[in-house]
Amino acid sequence: MYLIDSNVLMEAHRQYYSFRVVPGFWQWIINAHSQGLVGSVRRVRDEINAGEDELRDWIKDLPAQFFAEEDTEVTVRLSELARWAVTSGYEQEITDKFLGSADLLLIAHAKADHHTAVSLESSKPNSAKHIQIPDVCKHFEIKCIRTFEMLADANVEFDLRSDSK
Repeated sequence: MYLIDSNVLMEAHRQYYSFRVVPGFWQWIINAHSQGLVGSVRRVRDEINAGEDELRDWIKDLPAQFFAEEDTEVTVRLSELARWAVTSGYEQEITDKFLGSADLLLIAHAKADHHTAVSLESSKPNSAKHIQIPDVCKHFEIKCIRTFEMLADANVEFDLRSDSK
């Protein structure tokens, strides 16, 4: 399963897969979820709900199961990730931000359930400003890819039909 970070949905909506121009992307997410291929975590839903746009409206129509809740195994992984973050040499403010983030929950779910994390963040080892999802995933041997890799891996094709003249 692909677990999608909020930046994947937010940037797709704002930049390259708007609802009007590429509705197939959004329909694919819905269809892929119904097949057990795509989901996210509740904290991603919370981040998106903080906005006031079409994306917030769109996620309201997703099944509740799209945004996974924590279970015992995820809680164990959350503790493991928290211990790592505290001892990794990041400044306290950066560590605290990570510990309160959707990123932590997304990575914990991916680790607990052997899922693939999907994020637009780039690897920046030893960044002084932010703990990056790809770097944490690499440390914990969790597969982490970007949107286009997910689509290619899932053999997704968006077909441009020229129905209008």
